[in-house]
Parts: sequence; structure tokens; C-alpha cells
Amino acid sequence: MINFCHEILNQSTNPKNITFLFETLIKSIKRINFLWEIQVNDGKFINSKNLILSSSLIAHPRCLKILNTNSLPLRDAFILGKDKVIDSLLRETRKITYIKRKIYILYVSNLLAVKKFKHEYLQILFSNVIREDLNFERIIFQRQSDGSMIIVLHCSHISNLLEINIDNIIKSLKLLFVNYRIFLDLFLKARLIDKMEWRASQPINHLLSKELQWSSISKIGFCGDWFDSNCPGGVESAINSSIRLAKLLN
Repeated sequence: MINFCHEILNQSTNPKNITFLFETLIKSIKRINFLWEIQVNDGKFINSKNLILSSSLIAHPRCLKILNTNSLPLRDAFILGKDKVIDSLLRETRKITYIKRKIYILYVSNLLAVKKFKHEYLQILFSNVIREDLNFERIIFQRQSDGSMIIVLHCSHISNLLEINIDNIIKSLKLLFVNYRIFLDLFLKARLIDKMEWRASQPINHLLSKELQWSSISKIGFCGDWFDSNCPGGVESAINSSIRLAKLLN
């Protein structure tokens, strides 16, 4: 992702004027004297005339749990009624339903089982029936440089995604791949090493109108797959909304 961002910005008009701040957590955003003041995790402040947000996280109630906060950061940055665009955006964003994802990371150290597996990298998408029954969305097999293998199982749900016992996961995977010995050998040797909740949730309804992408009063813009771009969604939708916002700014 870092390389991807670098390449995009390298194609800009003047990339030398762009500063990168990776692995930086924003603590607060405030509008002070017609400037945006952003506090980051190292105690420093960044000031800017314009502010662009590509994620809906700090505008959607799901951030209350994720960020362990009592109020929406974007709501805190504005006085209610001062900016009708922001008030509408916050009101409409609340209606968006997101797909929740949990990822289970399995590790196979048995070199013989991995050696029999001919793929360096393989991704398998599960059918809608399996998604509805088991919440399994896709599974990824990736051989490591030391000859071991990492197996990543993506699980998804629209409402609450419950914790799945690792024994039940292995049991279900063995049933799904019962006719494929090469996969069964991997699952028999696999052990859970980590799990994570995916924060970059995917919106599935109530996408926002393009009229809410820019506030000329507060000099703040928004883009991403949470805006309606008249396309299937995902990356294409996010890119289209970014291009549209860039045209508004120009």
C-alpha cells in the first residue's frame, strides 16, 4: 500500500511538495481560524487550509467501539447547524450498513505437507451458500520463504460476527475440501497463530450522494467507496469518487 501511494503521488504535478506520514495516528481534528489543525500521535500539529478524508470511520458510529471513544470525532469538529453539508453527511453516513470481517491466520510448519502443495500463492472464493452457512468468505494460501505456509481465512457478516472456535474452523474446512487430499494435509497440520478484525469495512447500502463530497464553507472533502459512483463499488467506486472530488477542487 505504501508503494501504491508513492506511485500515485509521484505522478502528481509537484510530488516534492508532498510529505508522507505513515504509521501516524490522528488524535484530533479541529477547525481554528479558518485552518484545520490536526494533532498526531507524536504530539505534533499539522495545519492545513483544506482537509480530505477518504474513510468514513470517524463519521460513522462503528468508530465508537473501534476507537474506544464516546462521540464521533467528525461531529466533535463541528458545531451543529454551522455547516449544512457536514450535518447532512453525518446524518446519512449513520445509515450505512457495513460488512464486518474477521480474519483467522493459520500456520503450517510441516515442510512435507507444504512441499506437496504446488502453489506459491492461491486464493479461493467461497460460494454464497457457504458464506451464508459458515460466514467463510475466502481463503488464501501463501508459501513462506522458509518453506512453511500461512493460511488466511476471511470471515464476513453483516450484523454481529461471532467468534468461531478454531476446532470448528478446521472441521468445516476439512468437510469443504474432503475430496482434495493436498488441502486436507495442510489443515491437519495447521494451527492458529493470530486473528484480527478488519477495520476497513465495506459499505453495502445507503451510499452517499456526490453533493456531499465537498464543503466550501469548511474546506473539507470526502471520497471513497461510501459514495455513490454509479459503478459496482470497491476500488473502482473509490477511485471515481476521488477523481470527482479532484475536479471539484480544481
